[in-house]
Amino acid sequence: MNGRKPVRDLLEDATFWSLVDQSGGIDACWPWQGKLNPDGYGVVGGRSVGAHRIAWAKANAKEQGALCVLHTCDNRPCCNPKHLYLGTQVDNVRDRTNRGRAASGDRNGARLYPERILRGDRHPMHLHPEKAGRGSQRANAVLTEEQVLQIRLDAAAGIKPADLARQHGLARSKVSALLLGQRWKHVGGPLRASTRTRRLTQDEVQMARSAHALGETFAALSRRLGVSNTTVRNAVLGLKAFSKRRL
Repeated sequence: MNGRKPVRDLLEDATFWSLVDQSGGIDACWPWQGKLNPDGYGVVGGRSVGAHRIAWAKANAKEQGALCVLHTCDNRPCCNPKHLYLGTQVDNVRDRTNRGRAASGDRNGARLYPERILRGDRHPMHLHPEKAGRGSQRANAVLTEEQVLQIRLDAAAGIKPADLARQHGLARSKVSALLLGQRWKHVGGPLRASTRTRRLTQDEVQMARSAHALGETFAALSRRLGVSNTTVRNAVLGLKAFSKRRL
């Protein structure tokens, strides 16, 4: 226990329900008549507990625990227990999205107030580059600029990234990132060209699945589409990013 009162005990029953407008009848919304927060939900006390949460707890004589109290009516001040139900945070986010209340697209803050986004020459890293810890100046750095340069030179001389990773006690992915210039960009030395495969279009994914069903191999499809075997396999089998494109 954290020593706090259960939410259903924050106000006496009579006091709480006196602040709920029940005049519309048992099936109507019961709007909260007390304080509302900026999002339009009724709130109670210094803890600003949602009035709808208290209404659910009082009506069910128990606490909601880690779950959210959601509205079937989509009326935020409503405290009618018949309009309230429990759900997870995932349910809460899905409900918000389904009702068109998610701040996405043109309603996103970055689009509504682009002047508030510090980009380009207004970014603090550009305004005060001396304050940006780079490379070995960072507290969690495990390499020096000299070591990074030597790794790039060794790779250009033909030493395999896997061998360089073992030699320096690094993960293979870290070595690949610095060889591609994705990390330690301020250090010179020869860089490798990215071999990252392109994404398949939905039409290409559909074609690959149809062709594979007719017997065409992943290798043949990869040559035809100009991508790796792994990309074709993931697309055909519906793995990773392609799981959302199942047709």
